[in-house]
Amino acid sequence: MRIAILSPGYPSPSDPYNWAFVHARAKLYRKYGHEVTAVVPGDAGVWSFEGIEVRQGPVDELPGVVIARRPHVLAVHGPYRRVIAAAYRIPVPRVVWIHGHEALWEWGAFLRGMTPWARLALAVKTPARLFAQMIRVRRFIRASQSVVFVSTWMKRAAEQQTMTRYPHAVVIPNPVDVDLFRYAWDSTRLQHGITARSLNSRKYGVDLAIRAISRTHNADLLVAGTGALEGSLRALAGSLRSRVTFSGGFVAHDAMPGLYRQFGFFVAASRVEAQGVAMCEAMATGLPVVATRVGGIPEFVRDRGGGTLVPPGDWKALAAAIDALLADPGSATEQSRAARQSVLETCSAAVVIPKELDILAEAAR
Repeated sequence: MRIAILSPGYPSPSDPYNWAFVHARAKLYRKYGHEVTAVVPGDAGVWSFEGIEVRQGPVDELPGVVIARRPHVLAVHGPYRRVIAAAYRIPVPRVVWIHGHEALWEWGAFLRGMTPWARLALAVKTPARLFAQMIRVRRFIRASQSVVFVSTWMKRAAEQQTMTRYPHAVVIPNPVDVDLFRYAWDSTRLQHGITARSLNSRKYGVDLAIRAISRTHNADLLVAGTGALEGSLRALAGSLRSRVTFSGGFVAHDAMPGLYRQFGFFVAASRVEAQGVAMCEAMATGLPVVATRVGGIPEFVRDRGGGTLVPPGDWKALAAAIDALLADPGSATEQSRAARQSVLETCSAAVVIPKELDILAEAAR
């Protein structure tokens, strides 16, 4: 099957975290023997990222780019304005994936401004932008025959926030390559924690993780990731004298399993999270999780069954949960095994990819 993937962005050598979870499934489609091309709205450009060809161009030129590759089906991810405009113009059967804030009223978007004036300008524009996006995405979802949400929470939240129901949609989590992310937990590494996040948004709660580590007795934390907030997060860690270090750059996806082997637990302190792909990949290697009880996280982390869940935003509870984990190695071992088992049952590639390919093939008929 020839599959064209349309998304708002795609990883590149200069921006390797950009919609990386879309790229992860593209590699798996190819691993299962299918041809994959990614197309992205934007300025004209062509590149290859880890073997996947990516073509970027203006919305009115993308139909020709896609048709030239004669795909059987179009996989649409992140239906924002330009993606929706392009999808309507591409005469190819489509399946639509809803991952998160493209179907949510994300009021915190204005916090992404780098200066007070930039944040104020975004705060003024955000309500109108969000309203237009909700109307646009609701129409698009209802007009698409096949729609996938990555968690039950995401489907329910999207229905609430777009004020309509999508009975034709299905829930399929983002996939985890459990052959790449093999079980390799070492109890002697228990006191060393890791969080792998994009540092471009406060929604991932890296600041909460830093505060939590500053309160623990002897745990330390590596922040693996880069982004615009890295400077302020480093400053926060320094001001708290928190035992936190930063990767200081991009870590390739294929290198993450080796990195996880050096650690004993994973922190997912998110404020908003539809699933938590990096968290699930860490769980596949056996890392117990200490996480906030938000979004779709409880669908993959059962309290005391693969990890510990704490109230949203409560960094003191995060610290207490980390200390409790380190104080009971026997329980940590049980949680490590349960973490791996949870991923095998819910979102391993062997479970997810055949479902996605079935939906794509059905749409292509």
